[in-house]
Amino acid sequence: MYKLLIVDDEKTVRDRLKNTDWSRFEIGEVEVAEHGMAGLQKVHDFKPDFVLSDMHMPIMNGIEMIRKIHASFPWIQVVVLTGYDDFDYIRECMRSGVTDYILKPINDEELSKAFQKLMEAKKNEDQEKVRYQTLHSEKLEIIKGLRKRFLRHYFTEQMTEEEIEESSAYAEINLDADSYTTMVFRLDMEGKNAKEYYGTEFDLIVFALDNIMAEFLAENDSLCARIDTQNADCCVLICRELNEEEAKALSESIKDNIYQIAELLGTTVSAAMGITVKEKTSILASLESARRVLSENQGRDAFYMASEDEETKPVEMEKRSEEKIIPQEESNMKLITRAAIEFIDKNFTKTITLDDVADHVYLSPTYVSFLFRTEVKMNFINYLTNKRMERAKELLKDPRLKIYEISTAVGYENSRYFSSIFKKYVGQTPIDYRSKLGVEEKV
Repeated sequence: MYKLLIVDDEKTVRDRLKNTDWSRFEIGEVEVAEHGMAGLQKVHDFKPDFVLSDMHMPIMNGIEMIRKIHASFPWIQVVVLTGYDDFDYIRECMRSGVTDYILKPINDEELSKAFQKLMEAKKNEDQEKVRYQTLHSEKLEIIKGLRKRFLRHYFTEQMTEEEIEESSAYAEINLDADSYTTMVFRLDMEGKNAKEYYGTEFDLIVFALDNIMAEFLAENDSLCARIDTQNADCCVLICRELNEEEAKALSESIKDNIYQIAELLGTTVSAAMGITVKEKTSILASLESARRVLSENQGRDAFYMASEDEETKPVEMEKRSEEKIIPQEESNMKLITRAAIEFIDKNFTKTITLDDVADHVYLSPTYVSFLFRTEVKMNFINYLTNKRMERAKELLKDPRLKIYEISTAVGYENSRYFSSIFKKYVGQTPIDYRSKLGVEEKV
């Protein structure tokens, strides 16, 4: 449902307009203001979709208010009420961002025509916005797929420079650099095969690592990464040369992220930096040198640097406390999941996000998402929505509560969005669901 703000200095006009049946235009919330200054404040607080305003008012007139509204909220559509059937004056209104005008005294038929026209324009605008968002999301998914495909080939096959240039351009990856090196991060398994050891959980571990690295790389343009789907190795490409101190710092930064998974699996993470190469076609040589070093030196929580003469250089790093390594027990994951669920159950009536839940349990959003899929068998959004919808169904039994009040009570500021989610979840709009229960909302 949409929201409407009525601005007029005449109380009788405000009252009459507020008591109009706005539901026929899919408007569920109506607020009023007595002059332009009060209307401007209401716009900031109420955030309406439409404004119906008189033009001649004290303190701030309609044209000045509309100009200020459109400076900050250009998407709000405005209809003006005027007693002047004057072309120049109406043209000035239109220049200020007005969508339509209605002459006073207000005629219900003219009011209906204006808002029917307004609703058609709004729906077209909403459809265009959804279409744009869909196309943008589809583009991002396509690029994401192209990047994964390119890095899979780049890290496993010898590619020519032309193939690299073409494929990286399609994937929107910039590989222009004077030198390149790689790092490989591996869960310490003491020689065991990760895929066999973790069994059915392996794919979830790869998924979680992939998402953790995606979050990390979003703020690091000079890095690319791929999670090997055979052994869960995290392979990182660095498009610049690193000295030992820089390598240690980057290694620790990436390991801090991977440890969100490792600690809950009861293990540690070791890493190795491969040799530095000058050509982008030589990446496999750097990658293989890093993997060789890790395979030959099965330490725990270690970092190695490969060299051209094939000698391994262990790098001294501050060891993590063994107390931080959590034994791999089912109860640990269940305990964290229970804490996350309790937080949601207590706060679902507020605007909460996955980040809020993650902060509460001191984990990354990616790992909390991983826990929900593993332990709850649904994602975070589905759990939160289920909780809210079940509560909404209970509140709809109370005839004293309006739909927008129920929307706010279950954590949705926008009642129109709440209604669409409710219909998707229940199969009926809140109004239809309440009607089916035989509950009539009290006016």
